[in-house]
Amino acid sequence: MICAINGPKQDNTTNLQFAIRQVNADVNSTTISFRYYGQEGYWFRIVKDSYLEANGKKYKLTAADGITLDENNYPKLKAAATTEGILGKLYFTDFTLTFEPFDVIPSVFDFKEGDREGAFAIRNITIEK
Repeated sequence: MICAINGPKQDNTTNLQFAIRQVNADVNSTTISFRYYGQEGYWFRIVKDSYLEANGKKYKLTAADGITLDENNYPKLKAAATTEGILGKLYFTDFTLTFEPFDVIPSVFDFKEGDREGAFAIRNITIEK
C-alpha cells in the first residue's frame, strides 16, 4: 500500500488491493505500472475491456505485461518477511498495462476495469508534467 503513497496521487477506494506505482504517457502510448496485494491463493482478474478515461474520451487497453487478461492471476511474491498474522499471508504481484495514447496528456484521468457490474475504478490519477 505504501506504493500508492509514493506513486502518483490516486483514489483507489473501490479496490484497495490495487496501487498504481507509475504512469508514463507519451505520443505512442500510456503505460501504468500496478501492484496488486492479496492473500496467498487469492486471484484477481483484469478484463481486456479496461480503459482510461480523460476529458470525456475512452482510451483502450492494448497490452498487458506480467498478467494474463481475462484470466485468474495470483500474487506471486511475499510482501513481508514475517510469517505471523495477516502480513504473513500477504503477497503481491507487479504488472503493467498499456493503453492508447492520450490525445492531449491530461493532469488527471480515471482507470476503469470495463463497464460491467462489479467492475472497479481508480479515479483521479495524476500525471506529473
